[in-house]
Amino acid sequence: MVKHSEIEKGLNQKRKDILNAALKIVVFEGWSERALMDSGHSLGMSVSQILFAFPEKEMDLALYFHSEGDKEFNHIMKETNFSEMRYREKVALAVRTRLAIASDNKEAVRRASAFFAMPMNIPSGASAIWRTVDSIWVALGDISQDSNWYTKRITLYLIYSSSLLFWLGDSSDGDLETAAFIDRQIDNLMKLQSKSQIFSSFFNFALPVAENIFSKNIVTEQKSSNLPGKCFLD
Repeated sequence: MVKHSEIEKGLNQKRKDILNAALKIVVFEGWSERALMDSGHSLGMSVSQILFAFPEKEMDLALYFHSEGDKEFNHIMKETNFSEMRYREKVALAVRTRLAIASDNKEAVRRASAFFAMPMNIPSGASAIWRTVDSIWVALGDISQDSNWYTKRITLYLIYSSSLLFWLGDSSDGDLETAAFIDRQIDNLMKLQSKSQIFSSFFNFALPVAENIFSKNIVTEQKSSNLPGKCFLD
């Protein structure tokens, strides 16, 4: 009998193969059903095999691309020494690291950003960025179990999403302008935090929105277990 883990391993390998083939196509055609099918067919897969790997077609493919970047980020961060860094330096390094991973396929990321900017795809794209932001805080050792869990992620969501857009248009050597932009964004949000009444009002509005929109896992769309009261108790 074939073990479930072996089936999952084989399925994940098929997904990786399709994604690798798709990265050569999406830079021209964008993240589309045609790009998915052409990628699978180039590997000798049937339509049913392709759809078994990515049931939601191009949406699942784009989300898988993003999640693979998060996995690579998690691996790198586990090997990173933060002991001599201030907290703001840790956050800046983490954001730069995640963007550096994306730089290997910058045009594909640009196409993905356009794909997720389409009205019907905005919730899924926002959820994907939220998962990235969550990965960053987990990598930095965040153990919040209260409203701070959300406020930290909403704050970093603003930093990361704006930095991503800036990075897409950055042509400087080594993305130096993006690094400077990230530092400025962190400075600006720290200044905003000092104005506690404005900051508090913003998060009182934003917290329920975050809970409703971003508390799903990408691809599977299941409720995330990595929420306050659960992520360290399961």
